[in-house]
Amino acid sequence: NGTFTIQNAIDKVQGSGGGKVCLGPGSYIVTQTIKIGGARSLTIAGHGAAWLIWTPKSPTKVSTAAIWIDSSVGVTLENFGLVTPPATVAVRAKTTALNSGVMIQNSGFVTVQECAFLCFTNRAPKNPAIALGGFVVQTSIKNNFISFSTTGAADAINSNTTASIGPGAGLSHLPTIAADGAASNQYLLTLDLYIQDNFIQTSSSGIDLGGVSY
Repeated sequence: NGTFTIQNAIDKVQGSGGGKVCLGPGSYIVTQTIKIGGARSLTIAGHGAAWLIWTPKSPTKVSTAAIWIDSSVGVTLENFGLVTPPATVAVRAKTTALNSGVMIQNSGFVTVQECAFLCFTNRAPKNPAIALGGFVVQTSIKNNFISFSTTGAADAINSNTTASIGPGAGLSHLPTIAADGAASNQYLLTLDLYIQDNFIQTSSSGIDLGGVSY
């Protein structure tokens, strides 16, 4: 179980005051959000071809994230891949539950670098690979590969044909997510936010922070 393996390692590192969690080559099935709350000086790094496959147990009615970073300082994610599911769209209820790859909220000195984010069959333009919420200070998003593809993209890739670019957002603002999964504060305040040298392939928007900038 990828969720238990990674979460258990994170909890042990946090308990010792910080350190590194290394992901070896292979696929890690993540069925529950990996939570990084109140961490200090924590790094999650892939070594070789390490892929996290974000597969929530059932369709969600609220927005979720594969990796949730909250109230933390000095967290680094680097050198691994993350495959996220499409957003859950309830047509009759006119609601959309977004499935972010990474949610960064109320944290500082966070770095996401040299990672790959893939999402197939997504239909929601605002479904993000990386989401920001609350206050985010001295955070760097750099040298990442982000790609959203339309329905049938997986088959197209397997048959070596060209897959169409689908909707989604490389980086966007979302309301903060509480520990119980409920949406919380709507605001986003940033200071020294660096977004550089990323490859973002989407038909919607590469970066969509919304709101008012100062």
